[in-house]
Amino acid sequence: MTHATRPAVLAATALALAACQPLTGGETPANAIPEAVQGNWGLTENDCNPDFDPRKGLMVVTADTLTFYESRAALGPVSSVGPSRIEGTFNFTGEGQTWTVQMSLDAQDAGMVLIRRDYEGSDTPGPLRYINCDAV
Repeated sequence: MTHATRPAVLAATALALAACQPLTGGETPANAIPEAVQGNWGLTENDCNPDFDPRKGLMVVTADTLTFYESRAALGPVSSVGPSRIEGTFNFTGEGQTWTVQMSLDAQDAGMVLIRRDYEGSDTPGPLRYINCDAV
C-alpha cells in the first residue's frame, strides 16, 4: 500500500465498522417490520373478535411475516423502512400457490389504524384500512 492510498483504506475501514454498530433504542433494522406495525389488525371489529368465525379480514404482523386467513407472506427485500412504516416485497404462499406483492404498511393515528397499499403483484383494490385489534 502506498502512502497516498492509506487514508482512503482507513476511511473505508471506518465506514465498514460503523455499519456494524448495534442498533440503539427505537431504531428499526432494515430487514424487519417495525414494532409499531406488528400486531393483530382487522378490516372490521369482527375480525378482532376471537369468537367470530371466520375472521377473513384478520392480518397478523410479526417482525418478518404477515399471516392472513388463507395465506402467509414472508418479508423479502425492503425498499424503505421507518419507525411506523415499511415498504417492500412480500413473498406469499397459500392454497397451493405462490406469488409476490410489492406493498407498504403504514401505522397511523397513534397506532390505531394501519393502511396497507399493494403496488405490484396484487389485484387488491385501493388502500385497505385495518384497525388495531388490541384497541378494540
